[in-house]
Amino acid sequence: MLPCRIGMRLAILAALGGAEDAKMRSGNILAGLEHEVEHPDEGGTVWTRAERVWPEPKKVVSRKVPPIVQDSLQEADLCFSARAFTACAVMCGRAIEGICVQQGMKKKKTFQLGLRALLDSEVIDQRLFAWGEELRKLRNLGAHATGATVEREDAVDVLAFAHAITDYVYVLTAQFNDFMERRPKPRSKT
Repeated sequence: MLPCRIGMRLAILAALGGAEDAKMRSGNILAGLEHEVEHPDEGGTVWTRAERVWPEPKKVVSRKVPPIVQDSLQEADLCFSARAFTACAVMCGRAIEGICVQQGMKKKKTFQLGLRALLDSEVIDQRLFAWGEELRKLRNLGAHATGATVEREDAVDVLAFAHAITDYVYVLTAQFNDFMERRPKPRSKT
């Protein structure tokens, strides 16, 4: 039988100056969320290991991602943390442009043509292309002097997408290729 969640609690994982002091100065705490789960093998319920929820953990960009993309993604994360949502969208667009350049789409003069070339060469699929198009439109609002701004909710989605497409192109593709290399080769019927 699998454990089933029946409760949750917030835990102070670490604090400068002790837990009591942390209650007074919220900027110095590290909080995690624990779940109480039913676990018959343990004779009732147990609490799971706390998962950090505040401040939100820093995203780690894989070392498999080339610097031209990695640097822009890390800067996008910094912009988001600083609540510079328009700048975050612009840096996410720059990261995707970096994918286009690194994947050999250097001759494509625009972000839009680079995305189309990624689709046509099957580096990305139709859904990732559609996401990329929406990111491109939002990035253009921030990159040009239109007076438009990017809202937090949109920046969350754009940043998640930029990380997702990067992981898809560089991490998951390599992992899948490695997996397939380890698979037994089918015997030819002669």
